Amino acid sequence: MQLEWQKRIISCGAGRKQVLLDAVLLMGVSPGRESAEKGTRILGTMDERFLAVREFDLQSFHFGLFWKEVHSNLDGLGLEPAVRKDLEHRIEEKICKPPEDWALWPRRCSLSCRLKTKIPH
Repeated sequence: MQLEWQKRIISCGAGRKQVLLDAVLLMGVSPGRESAEKGTRILGTMDERFLAVREFDLQSFHFGLFWKEVHSNLDGLGLEPAVRKDLEHRIEEKICKPPEDWALWPRRCSLSCRLKTKIPH
């Protein structure tokens, strides 16, 4: 199994484009093989702009959504634990895992916006 990062550009209308980064798993790829399409699986997709976001909570939330998708797709493959751990480690080199409370970010943000104050950490 081989992990690749592929970029996709999609149109968002009015001349706007979105760059998506896909973690793609190539299964059964061997040298000289013409196409790996049958053995290709997208494990997760991330909007590339969130890799450069400086707001920790915003970045953590989107990283969390990405990892939720990755875990769901890896669960469906039924991989050996060692192989899965290796794949997760290779993905984590590009997109780190968020803190455990990543899913609370929208709630904290909403509360903060309503109170117009910063939430203490």
